[in-house]
Amino acid sequence: MIVLQIGQCGIQIGQQLFNIFEQENKSKDTLQHPLSTFRQTIIDTERKTWRKHQRAGQKQKFPTTYIDNGTSGRGNNWAHGYWEISQLESILDTLRRETEASDAYDGCLMIHSVAGGTGSGLGSRVAEEMRDAYPKNYLTTCAVLPFVDGDTALQHYNSLLSLGWAQRYSDMAAIFSNDAVMNTVSRQAGLATHGSKAAPIKLDSLNEYIAHCIAGLVLPVTPVRDVGGRLEYDAKPVPCDLWNAISELTPVPACKMVNFSSSATPTSATSAGSRPPTGVLRPAQPANWDDVRTAISRNMAPVPSGIKRRCIAGRMQARGVIGGDYWKKASVFETRLLNRLGIVNAGDHFHTHISSLYAVDLKSPARALDLCYNGSDSARMLDDVTAKAQAMFDERAYLHWYERYGGAEVLDSFDECFESLRGAADAYEEVLGGSGII
Repeated sequence: MIVLQIGQCGIQIGQQLFNIFEQENKSKDTLQHPLSTFRQTIIDTERKTWRKHQRAGQKQKFPTTYIDNGTSGRGNNWAHGYWEISQLESILDTLRRETEASDAYDGCLMIHSVAGGTGSGLGSRVAEEMRDAYPKNYLTTCAVLPFVDGDTALQHYNSLLSLGWAQRYSDMAAIFSNDAVMNTVSRQAGLATHGSKAAPIKLDSLNEYIAHCIAGLVLPVTPVRDVGGRLEYDAKPVPCDLWNAISELTPVPACKMVNFSSSATPTSATSAGSRPPTGVLRPAQPANWDDVRTAISRNMAPVPSGIKRRCIAGRMQARGVIGGDYWKKASVFETRLLNRLGIVNAGDHFHTHISSLYAVDLKSPARALDLCYNGSDSARMLDDVTAKAQAMFDERAYLHWYERYGGAEVLDSFDECFESLRGAADAYEEVLGGSGII
């Protein structure tokens, strides 16, 4: 799997993700299989972001390619990122070499934000080109949404266009709202300090939590199966089957925006000397499964008052399941979780996967639950993004900044993305039963 990190946000989360991978790789000299199947490609238009990581860390253990695409950024403008293609051929040639260097290229995981210019605009262009070049390999995007209070004046336009491209060209889009993640990490920090005043939440904590959510989906697994009441353990870890996850989570092709919850707690969300809350990713001793289940339930994004969450599909990954403790209350917890998710047809569209190892470390005491769900959270997000962008578009606010790079063609891009995202929202409403989900 190639992990493609585009723009400042993508690089920051991507490096947190590969830190998690390195923690699991206990060999100092070699990469353990199947962690060795991961490769990372970094693309940025401001060299300072990657140079900061180069200075801060040691030599990269995983195959790493950095594509320098300039020093001036993309001005928080999707059109600048999308149509400034002076280095596009170099980028695509580098990605081609990376796919050829993979033992068996299965697909690409792209991490980016949707608010700025590089992650949204250049990310959209790269996604389009990757889909054209590799139509039979998966393309999953991990899109970070801006804070509601505002990151940039153009964030509503950029979000509309970036998500419109993700809807068109990706097989699945993992959605991470900065506001929802901040809410989760703030609650974790409050638990760690036992209600006393906590230090301000840093962006690193949000990035680390997002990285844990992604890791829960893509890390290797060592499957455990219940065969007629008898547990069968596979002997060795195998790579994650992301095609399987995509097929389970997106049974309706038009509905591909997926949300996440993890039992993990970022290390930076706990104060020095305090005992971290239960359900952390890597405790000194194995966490009680009841605490892990409490953590993943607590970390789910809240829904608006008076609204019940409804979902098309869900997928839960349990890691570190050795012995019988996990199974004692598994069915009771799943029943409660299904009720909270409101899955339309849970018998066919909720899947639980069990791994005896957390990843590849035989001695790791880590236990974790990671949940992906596809439903009304995404429908509300699509409705919100299109409404805010439409209000600006009707007033022609800032459109000249986009026309500067895309000319009249950019207006067609807006129309296509409005239509695409409204079509996706309508599909969610139709599948989930209409009124009450927004």
